Amino acid sequence: MFFKSFCSLIFVSTLLNHSAHAQLPSGVDRVATSAGEVKVEELASLKFPWSMAYLPDGQLLITEKHGALKLLDVDKKTSFDISGVPDVEHKNQGGLLGLAIHPDFKKII
Repeated sequence: MFFKSFCSLIFVSTLLNHSAHAQLPSGVDRVATSAGEVKVEELASLKFPWSMAYLPDGQLLITEKHGALKLLDVDKKTSFDISGVPDVEHKNQGGLLGLAIHPDFKKII
C-alpha cells in the first residue's frame, strides 16, 4: 500500500509541477484519485522528476530530466544531489531519463 500511495504522490506532485507550477490550495493534504484518496506530503522539492528506483535500504534514487540525480530518504524526508553525473543534453525530449538498480546491488556495495 505504501508503494502505491507513494507512486501516486509522486505522480500528483509531478502533475502539479508540470501544470504551470500549480499548487494545492492552502490546507489541502489529501487528493482524491481513481485509486482512492492519497495523502499529500512534500518529501522533496523536485524540478522535473523522470524516473525513480528503490535501493535495498528503502531510499530512492530519482533522476531529474535536466541532469540531476537525487537520493531521497523517505523516512527522514531528506534529499541531496549525487555528484559525478556526466553532462546531460537537456533539450526537447532528451535529458537524464530512465534509471534501474543493478540486480546484485546489495552484493556490489
